[in-house]
Amino acid sequence: MKKSAVLVNTSRGMVVNEPDLIRALKERQIAAASLDVQAHEPLQRDDPLLELDNVVVTPHIASITKEAQEYCDHLVQEEVIRFVKRERLRFVANPEVLSR
Repeated sequence: MKKSAVLVNTSRGMVVNEPDLIRALKERQIAAASLDVQAHEPLQRDDPLLELDNVVVTPHIASITKEAQEYCDHLVQEEVIRFVKRERLRFVANPEVLSR
């Protein structure tokens, strides 16, 4: 990566090798990192990531914007209406129960 690169991880903490990232940040091999997920959550107070001045860490909530929350609320409302009307549900974690 270029020295001006900013690593952003909002997917899964284990995607990034944190010891290597910490070393790259300390040595300024990359400019910064923004992490909404970490390999081990929640972070402990003594985590080396929290000591760095070129890291932004959020507690796995970076996607919680007003717009995202409104969208999720809308999806839940639609799904409840589908359930009450006995229509096919779009978001079912355990589809095997639908046959009962």
